[in-house]
Amino acid sequence: MRRSMLAAWVLITIAAHSAPSDWKPPSDNKFTEDQLKLYLDTANEMTDLDSKLVAAAAKAQSTEQRLNLSNQLNKANADCMARHHISREQFDWLAKRVSTAWGVATYLDGTYAKIKADFVGAAQDNDAKLAEAQHRLAAYQAAQQAGTRVLSDDDRDVVVKSVKRQQQAALDEAKQHGDDADTDEIDAKEHDVSAQAADDRAANPPPDVSQDERADYINTKKSEAQVEREAAKDARGREADARKAQSAALELAGTLGERADHPEIPVDDDQKTAAKTDNDAGIVQAQRDIDGCSQAKTALTAALAEVEKSATETGKEAPPENLALIRKYSDQYKQVFERAYGGAATTMPSP
Repeated sequence: MRRSMLAAWVLITIAAHSAPSDWKPPSDNKFTEDQLKLYLDTANEMTDLDSKLVAAAAKAQSTEQRLNLSNQLNKANADCMARHHISREQFDWLAKRVSTAWGVATYLDGTYAKIKADFVGAAQDNDAKLAEAQHRLAAYQAAQQAGTRVLSDDDRDVVVKSVKRQQQAALDEAKQHGDDADTDEIDAKEHDVSAQAADDRAANPPPDVSQDERADYINTKKSEAQVEREAAKDARGREADARKAQSAALELAGTLGERADHPEIPVDDDQKTAAKTDNDAGIVQAQRDIDGCSQAKTALTAALAEVEKSATETGKEAPPENLALIRKYSDQYKQVFERAYGGAATTMPSP
């Protein structure tokens, strides 16, 4: 800080003791590339010449010593400018114009560019949130009208997986009932065959059955045939029940498949009531989000307009030609003034 103050004091002292010249500044405040290079070369050499004197000024104990150092500094700088064929007035004018251009360029390319980028990014984020809220509002309104419910991707996935597990269980049950029905059908047919065989034996007893045993044999076979027919009847009853259960399970599996395809459709009164309540709440929240995003959009637009206005006003402080040149020679400019101000990084140096 002290070194910077001393450097400023030195420059002020030099300016106070400068002799007038015939050089006149241009009315448009523009400098040329040759003038900028001349100024930078001169300032760079002055920095080398002044460094020792500035260090000595820091140790000066009296006004007389400081004035003596000032005179030495004036002479050293005057000799430097003479070598570069530039007057004090031209050098000071260039210092002011270059510094102003550097400040404007630094603001426009740094501070302003970052602020604008931040505002633009915030506006884009807000627009995305607004579009999402509008989409959400439309979804809840459509669901309310259709009597359906709005599901997030995660919620939909949970519901679909649960319903598909139920559907698979129904399909497994239907298969088991089908297998049981097939077994009962085979069993009934086997009993039919056995009953028919018993009837055939009763109608045509074998030759080895004696006349005395014939009546008992026929009655026995008729009884066997009846038992087989009852067994076949029971088997067919079980088969019919199994087929009916299989059909019911397949119907349930089909219904569950439809639910898996459309999990947004409530299936009972409780779900319908819950869906209506959720849709009402979703509509209210979406509208609030839309209102908030709309207000934020208005505020961001107004703020960005102020930033643009400030940038436009700042840009008027230096001609565009000066800005283009200082940007081109920014590295050289920073190097000169970082050295002049003790090696500290300088974002907006002053002459």
